[in-house]
Amino acid sequence: MKRIAQLSFVLILFASINLLSQPADNLSIFNNLIDNSIVKVDSSAAASKGNLPVKLSLPQPLELLRSKIILAFQQKGYLVRENNDGSSFLNYSLMDANVSYRDPFKDGLFGSVLTDREIKLEGSYFIATNSGVNQPVYFTETYTDTVKIDDIPFLENRSLPFTQGEIPQPPLLSNLLEPAIVIGALITTIILFFTVRSK
Repeated sequence: MKRIAQLSFVLILFASINLLSQPADNLSIFNNLIDNSIVKVDSSAAASKGNLPVKLSLPQPLELLRSKIILAFQQKGYLVRENNDGSSFLNYSLMDANVSYRDPFKDGLFGSVLTDREIKLEGSYFIATNSGVNQPVYFTETYTDTVKIDDIPFLENRSLPFTQGEIPQPPLLSNLLEPAIVIGALITTIILFFTVRSK
């Protein structure tokens, strides 16, 4: 009974480690990159944020990020307005958001096929006042990690094209090499088995 309890504990431990190592989905990472960019904006405009409304400029494919951007600015104490009646405002623009996957590689001989994932958010911001428009500041927020190719469909959102990237094809040679090694090992084992028995 004690041995069964120990075995169960070990299995639960390995299962929980596997659950903890699940990568974040692409949309969650974009939300984090938006937060990072707004922290930088806030450090530039913090002196006047109490009376500085925010105007957002987003291309149509990225309109779905508008609510996240508004929330992030509100958490920093800004007021986001669609129409700014004053002459002073902070303009925040997103230009591009994309996901790309690098060439795949194997995690050991019989391991999973992995790829490096890069998620990039590009945009700019500027402050307009009575005296004119400040020089725009361009930003690029990037997140890079390694994911399993088999996990990619679960990391992307099919209804949001900017969360998707071109999935790389796994290396053909490694796909052929693994079965050949397994079959070769089986044949060698069978030959050795019968050779030893006959002697």
